[in-house]
Amino acid sequence: MKLQFSHHAIRDIRISRGLSQAELAFSIGITQSHYSKFERGESCIGTKNLQELFEIMDFEFVPKTALHNQIELKQMVNLQKEQSDLLEKHLQLVDQLIAAYKSRAYHRNDPYFFP
Repeated sequence: MKLQFSHHAIRDIRISRGLSQAELAFSIGITQSHYSKFERGESCIGTKNLQELFEIMDFEFVPKTALHNQIELKQMVNLQKEQSDLLEKHLQLVDQLIAAYKSRAYHRNDPYFFP
């Protein structure tokens, strides 16, 4: 499974925590040059190194599919709410039409009027 994340975000977080590329690279067991390429998105690092990086930077790993599922679920909930609102408006219009028809039919002695 290919992991996708923002290399720029990793760089920004590293800088905000006052860590140099060399310090972080040494901590996870790769060269500073390799880490620099990784941070620019030009290279990959192994799963073990990535896990160590996440631990050092205090990241929580959430797979992209899980995030995608959460977003999709929120979109579905919003869509269901919109559909529910539209259905409610539709039912109100139907009630108004029925009331208007009954009122007109009653006043015109319409033979098709069923109270």
